[in-house]
Amino acid sequence: MTPVYFDGCLGQLHEASGDVAIIMCGAPGYEQLCAQRGWRLLADMLASKGYPTLRFDWRGCGDSLGDDLEPARVAAWRANLDQAIAFVRRALAPRQIILIGLRFGATLAADVAAMRGDIDGLALIDPGNGRRYGRELAGLARTMAPLHPNQTDDGVIVGGFQYTAETLRDMAAIDPRAATKAAAARALILSPGGRADIDAIATNWRALGCDVDTMTMEGLVDWLAEPTFSVTPQAALDGVVAWVCAHFEKSDAAPMPAPPPARLEGDGFVETPILFGARADLFGVLCEPAGGKRDGQITLFLNAGANPHIGWARMNVEAARRLAREGKPSLRMDVAGLGDSAPEPGRRAQVIYDLAVTADLSAAIDRLLTLGYDRFVIAGLCSGAHAAFHCALADARVGGVVMVNLKKFIWRDDYSLALAAREEYRSSGAYWRDALKPGTYLRVLRGEVDLRGIGREIGRRVGRLAGRLALEASRLVREGDDETARVRRWFRQLSDRGARVLLVYSDDDSGFDELKAHMGAGARRLRSLRGFGLAILEKADHNLTQRAPRARLNDLTLALLNEHDAPRTAP
Repeated sequence: MTPVYFDGCLGQLHEASGDVAIIMCGAPGYEQLCAQRGWRLLADMLASKGYPTLRFDWRGCGDSLGDDLEPARVAAWRANLDQAIAFVRRALAPRQIILIGLRFGATLAADVAAMRGDIDGLALIDPGNGRRYGRELAGLARTMAPLHPNQTDDGVIVGGFQYTAETLRDMAAIDPRAATKAAAARALILSPGGRADIDAIATNWRALGCDVDTMTMEGLVDWLAEPTFSVTPQAALDGVVAWVCAHFEKSDAAPMPAPPPARLEGDGFVETPILFGARADLFGVLCEPAGGKRDGQITLFLNAGANPHIGWARMNVEAARRLAREGKPSLRMDVAGLGDSAPEPGRRAQVIYDLAVTADLSAAIDRLLTLGYDRFVIAGLCSGAHAAFHCALADARVGGVVMVNLKKFIWRDDYSLALAAREEYRSSGAYWRDALKPGTYLRVLRGEVDLRGIGREIGRRVGRLAGRLALEASRLVREGDDETARVRRWFRQLSDRGARVLLVYSDDDSGFDELKAHMGAGARRLRSLRGFGLAILEKADHNLTQRAPRARLNDLTLALLNEHDAPRTAP
């Protein structure tokens, strides 16, 4: 896999020897974040069959230039695909080109192919007209709003990704059912059964002379679930690969010349993809200030849950480019088995909260040392915070840690990842505050509050509190080796080493209860630790879906990087 750039877009070229090339057009925004693991797997599967495959990030998505609020995004996406096709023709000189698309990416692929008239095949996963797609985004935004509240007067926000009113209008103007020219000689359309609009697309294309195959797809909804729980639809991917192999016979082509080193220049930053690790198959994007200014200090941004290195709501890209404009370089990286990093042989498939990933961070530090960096800060959200904390403990080269909404300092095998993520209970203080609001009782009467579940959770917390009070009493005699004693020793270890540590929590996040359980009411024991700081982000959910808390976090991170000798900080 080789990173490449074209038209301000980052692409990943999965090399193979065949003369039939494939370009993968993902779904812009939130859905691609969810589908990332399966999408990369499909590219690997096609390349293993001899089909060189390019997947790429649309402008304003992934690691490409731009953002959600830019005008004329749909026109930019059409131009991106034109440039992707030009890149493949220039780099590979293929005999045939196939476009594979997912959701609105499939709709765009069909639209551009019909305009061009030089695409040989299309494999489209749940395409459709843009108006329907916009309605589905609006429905998803309403469904997610109670979990990730975010307000906008311009379009909709889904998982922190904004689709402006202009973007939705331009999307709505694309309707494959109304095509007047065949997009390709042959096409495969996969979708859940019972979709009249899909049937209409197939009927219209056949009338235009396209040989259309259809396939009922199972598991699309589970694939587009939140990244941590996304389930790859293996049968559907197998079907796509089988269709390509059956209808597009390849021959061996001349070896592809090595592409030039990938490099992207943006507003105040320069980005370079790098590979590292013993097998050079771990991936990251190095973001440095424009002009080459750097002082040896660098921040590593980690995966949260199963999110790829761009982060939830693209927050790591946002943070890295903000820091670069302030003269601070960073690396946003994928640990083994996530995003664009290959799985580690022999490591368990569940990499989230696995301490083995600390080896990947140390490998990244080894690589950065060769580039002239010698002071390292690690930043992570949730499970990324867990990895950052334990890497700092294991690797003395780490001089700073930013931990955001850390659920557990110690993750035991008997903990349930599903429970931690799906039953996202808030802090105990948040429930007491809500109990004083009259509107809460109306929500209870309407059945909008899981009163029984909250009661069980509060009961468990009270039980744990009683146990901890007993342990505190026993510590008057000896420290012991329970979890709280270990966390306190670890904190002292980092403090004595001179590390700077910033603990950040959303105002209602239950992770703050975990900190208080170990460090006392109000986390008062942090006051005795040099270099430790605590910050609370107001009106923020666990993932920091909202823009304002993310901006505040970036300010806090920048302040930590600017502190050469962090002061004692009281919560």
